[in-house]
Amino acid sequence: ERRHAEITPAELVEWQGRGAQVIDVREEFELLRGYIPGARNLPMSRFLEEAGTLGERPVVLVCASGSRSRSVAEYLIRNGFPSEVANLTDGMVGWREEGRATEGGLEPG
Repeated sequence: ERRHAEITPAELVEWQGRGAQVIDVREEFELLRGYIPGARNLPMSRFLEEAGTLGERPVVLVCASGSRSRSVAEYLIRNGFPSEVANLTDGMVGWREEGRATEGGLEPG
């Protein structure tokens, strides 16, 4: 049975390096706190309508803590997404804990 991968921030960077797309499923207002450089926002509230725009490249899903994005990862696998699927295990919380760069918005101060 196919499963999605659970990955760390360092692994996310590796996935990006080999062409994976990073999809941030948080709502637009949440992006004001910053997002991973190169990520595309596809909010969970619109995901079903727009999932078809993902194409066939591997996908890494991101949210605040890793739980919403895990649900989306499971959805993609269940619905036969043609490429690899990963979830950033601790979401933006884990990304920031490692001191990694974010783009956009206001840094939490």
